[in-house]
Amino acid sequence: VGEREAVTLDVTVQARMYGASSTQGGTYRRLARYIRDANGNISLAGSIQVLGTDQETTAGMDVSLQLDTAAQTVTPRVTGVAGTRLVWVARIVVTRISEEASYAA
Repeated sequence: VGEREAVTLDVTVQARMYGASSTQGGTYRRLARYIRDANGNISLAGSIQVLGTDQETTAGMDVSLQLDTAAQTVTPRVTGVAGTRLVWVARIVVTRISEEASYAA
């Protein structure tokens, strides 16, 4: 996220157990807004919203969004099931507004 920008992330993450038979998996949706002021670090504006109900086969599975103020980025982080190989895929829709690319009326 650049300086003087605001971004909204709409994140969908899906997991499936690797192999011919899939007994573990889940689907997760998150919505969050982040801002970065001039000469500042990225920060969460408000809270991360869970959209709908997480659909998962094991209650310990999860998805979170992690800030990195050194790189000024947001990264999805997943928690799987111990001893189980999972394949994860994410679709991230970014809506960005920047003072550099916008015009105030």
